[in-house]
Amino acid sequence: MEKVRAGGPIRPIKLSEFLEKHPPREPAHVQTGAWNVASTSGVDFSQWNGSENQKKGVTEVIEVSRKWWELQGKAEKSARPEALEKLARARRLVLEAETSCYLFWGDNWVPRLYERTNPARDLLRQVEESVGAGRPVAAGASGRR
Repeated sequence: MEKVRAGGPIRPIKLSEFLEKHPPREPAHVQTGAWNVASTSGVDFSQWNGSENQKKGVTEVIEVSRKWWELQGKAEKSARPEALEKLARARRLVLEAETSCYLFWGDNWVPRLYERTNPARDLLRQVEESVGAGRPVAAGASGRR
């Protein structure tokens, strides 16, 4: 993305934009089914909808990531080394929480997502207090686990 922003020759586009410019010439056949979906054969693609627990996990990751982005500019401006270090640790945890492992592999893996977002929230609270930024980082819609 840095090369793109610097005026490089590649320009990212949305899939829908690509398909508008290059419509398919032949119909595609999508074979239904999936592996590792425990309670379903995958024939109805229900595994892609996610359980309520998985949907709450997605909301959790979105909220913590949003807060990280909100604080990162403020922390950089403050130039406080301890805030920047905590922000870097929180980012690592948020990125780990964003991996598909904790959402796709079933409800039993969702708690591992919170094992990343809860400490990230704690670090973001500390950063927020040290740079005096906005409203506090509240627990997600799903609550702390």
